[in-house]
Amino acid sequence: MLTVSVADNLSLVEDLVPEWLELLQRVPEHSIFQRPEWNIPWLKCFAINRKIYFLVVRDDAKLVGLAPIIIRERKFIKKFNVFEFAGAANYASDYADFIVENNREDVRDLIIDNLINNPDWNFIKLNNVPSNSDTVKKFELKLKYEIRTCTETPAFIINNEADKQKLLSHKSLKRHFNGFMRDGSLKIHHLTETETILPYLDAFFEQHVERWGKRKKSLFICNEQKEFYRLLVNELPKCKSLVFTVLECGDDIIAFHFGLNYLGKFYWYKPSFNIKLRQRSPGEALLQSLFQYTVDNDLNVFDFTVGEEAFKYRFSNIITSNCKLFFCRGVFSYVVFKIKATLGKIRRFILSRMK
Repeated sequence: MLTVSVADNLSLVEDLVPEWLELLQRVPEHSIFQRPEWNIPWLKCFAINRKIYFLVVRDDAKLVGLAPIIIRERKFIKKFNVFEFAGAANYASDYADFIVENNREDVRDLIIDNLINNPDWNFIKLNNVPSNSDTVKKFELKLKYEIRTCTETPAFIINNEADKQKLLSHKSLKRHFNGFMRDGSLKIHHLTETETILPYLDAFFEQHVERWGKRKKSLFICNEQKEFYRLLVNELPKCKSLVFTVLECGDDIIAFHFGLNYLGKFYWYKPSFNIKLRQRSPGEALLQSLFQYTVDNDLNVFDFTVGEEAFKYRFSNIITSNCKLFFCRGVFSYVVFKIKATLGKIRRFILSRMK
């Protein structure tokens, strides 16, 4: 018999970890972003002003489903509650979905029905749900006032030796990589243990801010983000999934990459490079080293994850997509959303004209 309960604080969520890990073994095609080593650090850093609302589904005593939901309160005309995925609420998780044993329809239906029937939500906003997920199909059948947008997720699939050679044979990457090699002092470190990664983190943050900070695009101007990454460095090595890459040339660190290796897939996640060396394309040297890592470790996929930057399409042989599902409760909530969205567009237009 299926039953549903709610874990509504961090302690209760942490108590679920042993069962959560067992459940993931029965969840085909899940991602690193669904593991507790990712989600618990996120809750510690970003759920302070949000309510934890993890739906826990059991078949008798056995955990068969988990919905990692948080509730965010927004104010516009009146108070509104937004139900979102933990991790993906601020786009930290590049893939998000319910955790369902063997893709059981009855478990997924029970989770979705419990969310829909909860009287406290005004909006349900689910970011980065894979487009082929049954979650997308089932929600769209059950709710009106749906707004759906998609973003592409390019990847390179390795099926054979020819694919490996193709991945490693891009002329521009090899040229820029060999340019640093000719200096005679290029060193590549793929670090996987907490104690070897932590000493580099501050330099990684600073390099990223130097690259993006003047345009306020670096997430590391935020202390909560830096703490999140520090916690990830402590947690992810437990499941042997963190690959922190450092490229050094002489006395310079030319590039960093905070990457993930999980279930035969390498995730391109957070890169940075030395802006002073941009004429020598350190980003391409970094990418070549990560392709080599992927081949050397017999991984099946190099996943560029969310984002439609042009360079990703140059090196991909498959394009999938994620959805952002946004549901409004009733006409009033829908009208409020449209007004707020329109005002946001007007504000951005005015700011762009003022620059």
